[in-house]
Parts: sequence; C-alpha cells; structure tokens
Amino acid sequence: MRLESVLPPRVPVRRCLVVDDSPVSRDLFRSALRRIPGVRVTLAADGAEALRALSRERFDLVLADLDAPVLGALGLTARLRESNPTRHVPVVVVAAGREEDLRPYARELGVSAWMRRPVQAATLQRVARGLLNIP
Repeated sequence: MRLESVLPPRVPVRRCLVVDDSPVSRDLFRSALRRIPGVRVTLAADGAEALRALSRERFDLVLADLDAPVLGALGLTARLRESNPTRHVPVVVVAAGREEDLRPYARELGVSAWMRRPVQAATLQRVARGLLNIP
C-alpha cells in the first residue's frame, strides 16, 4: 500500500483578517471562521492594525467593521484596491444596519459582500466559503 493512499488530502491554508474594535465580535468571527477547514485567522482592533498586518502577510479574505476606528471597512477597501498585491482580496463589510445607503458606494469600491449585525456564524461561514472557493 502506498503512503499517499492512506494520508488525508492536504487542505490549502486560507488566511483571513478580521478587523473589529469589539473583542467580543472579533472572537465570534474568529470562532466561526476557524471552523472552516484550512482557515487561519488574524485579528486587528482597528484600521491601523489591519494595515500593519496587511503589510506583513498575504490574506485571502478581509472581514471588516464598517465603523472600525482609524480606518473603517470602506477606507480599508479603498486602500486595498490601490495596491496591486491586494487589489483582488475579497472584502466583507459588517455593518449595524443603519448604513444601507452606503451599499452602492461600497459596491463601487469593490466590496465583495455586506453583512448586517447580528452576524450568524452559519451565514458568515457560507459567505466566507464562497469567497474563498471552499466547498
């Protein structure tokens, strides 16, 4: 018997950056995303931390609070779209719901998905799997 036939298939690693000033939200999002096989999560409390993380590491998905301090989700999306290495990184905006009028602008910036709070773990996982091309 060949060794390859008994080893489980290798799961590619996908890196997600979660940007939210609420420690509770960061933990909930991390917990939901880590249940997806191969997903590794990095946390940032504000837009400045997110930019530092993005300068050090390549991410496959960014989940960002619309109202994150220093640089919110839309500002962060604009910065990502300016840089060739991050131009195509999917961005999911998490909003409280009162900002629906910003959705058309978010689409123009290149936001990939918009989620309203409270975000259900199953919904987040479904959206993340779709954007990360994980069945």
